[in-house]
Amino acid sequence: MQCYANSFARIESDWSLRDDDKSLIGNFSCTKQSNLLWHGLKGFTLYSNWSGVGSEDFKYSSQHVIFSLSVTYHYEMDCPLPCSTLAVAVGWWQCRQSRNAETKNGSSPDLPVTCRLFAPPSLIDAAANELLGYAPKFLEASCELLGPYPFRRLDMLVLPKCFACMGLKSPNLVFLSQSLLSGDASMRVRLAHEISHAWFGLLVGAKDWSEEWLSEGFATFIEEKIQSKAERWSKDKDRFFREIRQILRHRCLLSEIRECDDNLKCLRPKSVKPASALSTAEAVKRNSGQAETMKPHTVVQFGQICSRKWSQIHYLKGYFLLHRLASMVGLDEFDEFLFNFVQHFKGQLVASEDFFEFFMESFSNVPRETTDNFFREWLERAGMPKSFPKKFESPDNELVSQVENEFQTWKKQDSVNKRNKTLKVRKRKKPPNSTLDVAEQVVLLLEKLLERETISHSTLRQLEKCYNLSNGNAEIRHRWCELVVKHNYTPALQEVHRFLVEDQGMGIYLFGELIISQQPKQRALVDEVLREIGPEMDRCTYRTVKDMLEGND
Repeated sequence: MQCYANSFARIESDWSLRDDDKSLIGNFSCTKQSNLLWHGLKGFTLYSNWSGVGSEDFKYSSQHVIFSLSVTYHYEMDCPLPCSTLAVAVGWWQCRQSRNAETKNGSSPDLPVTCRLFAPPSLIDAAANELLGYAPKFLEASCELLGPYPFRRLDMLVLPKCFACMGLKSPNLVFLSQSLLSGDASMRVRLAHEISHAWFGLLVGAKDWSEEWLSEGFATFIEEKIQSKAERWSKDKDRFFREIRQILRHRCLLSEIRECDDNLKCLRPKSVKPASALSTAEAVKRNSGQAETMKPHTVVQFGQICSRKWSQIHYLKGYFLLHRLASMVGLDEFDEFLFNFVQHFKGQLVASEDFFEFFMESFSNVPRETTDNFFREWLERAGMPKSFPKKFESPDNELVSQVENEFQTWKKQDSVNKRNKTLKVRKRKKPPNSTLDVAEQVVLLLEKLLERETISHSTLRQLEKCYNLSNGNAEIRHRWCELVVKHNYTPALQEVHRFLVEDQGMGIYLFGELIISQQPKQRALVDEVLREIGPEMDRCTYRTVKDMLEGND
């Protein structure tokens, strides 16, 4: 058995067990404040009767106690890191290694970075075939964009289905959900996202995790640049994919803002009312000698609210904020600015004021009034900023135009199916053939179909057959399940059941839709799934679903 650990803290743990692969994952909450840096502090003590494996950046020693069959491991980190995340996974893993990433790293710049993938035996071959080859490419591209990799190795661990999110980056180690495994690597950009957290989140951390956009917004912004550079996309392909993803993200952000509590719609809590971005930074310095309660950004607001865990606002609103700034100064110039930002603040914790101050220093031609307006509109205002883009796709974007054409075709097909049902016509019109080759296109098509008030069951059956939706990636299957629930398509309820069991990190919204549907079979499905996987579910996920059932959320 092998154990992975990555840093030090006093911890509270929450373990989940997967029986088939004998693997455990532990999610730990740090009892220290999040606005601290560790500078080479000695690490935690691991007590077990199994061997512990740590990454090379950890100095560790062991002490064997024969009579109790225990081994004690002491870990130590040399690199200063934000005191935010400690994660441990225990299990019988198998390992695959790719080529080394030919790039410099912070501690040993003359040595290439080792890239390895760990997974349970049932997943190792699929995971290695789908993701391992991209790891060194994504890491090399990340270093071109952001500077030397801060650590010595990149280990990736595919976790059991009970893992409550799509990924988690820790020093040297990336946790990945098995939901990323689609068979066609169509969700590989999520790996680029997690790799980028080595810079945004670890090398440069947030002073206060109420400002998660400084980590997640930046990682969401840079992930598509990493993929484009690593896979050597043409300028047109890069633009087409960026635009279709912006359309999807805009739709998601609008949905989040409609449903989310006002307190969670801001990228940061409004602790003090700044006259400008700079004046707040100065206020923090002036108040440094006053009582703790007088300082802004010392408490993570709403951190204990389970529903906050599922909000993507800090990912999406932060992503669009950065794109808006890039459109003001130029994409290439903004890429250079982000590189300089990382090099300037590496090994430090930052606040939004630091970012905007550095932006104003780098682009002196941008009026301060503009950045002040950005600060108020994008960070402190709940809802959509006034300067939010109204349109994303270019007229020549083939990915988007193909989706629109196919959507119109399916609207006509659905009208024919409904008319045939009314007239009791047995001969059915042959469904159209798909012209969509990209997963994002299918997701966008399903998003548009979800806006339809009604869709006949014949159309749903034809859709599933045309796009093989039950075997698509997790994003496609999630939208397909939403269509099934919305239109009470009972023949495909087993696909909803499978999704809730196998893709637990993405199932929370489907639970809510099943509960509010008021359909007996759908409501019974919730109880059935909870009986089946309740004991293994992430505790926060489980509590959220129970709250929805009891009308508390």
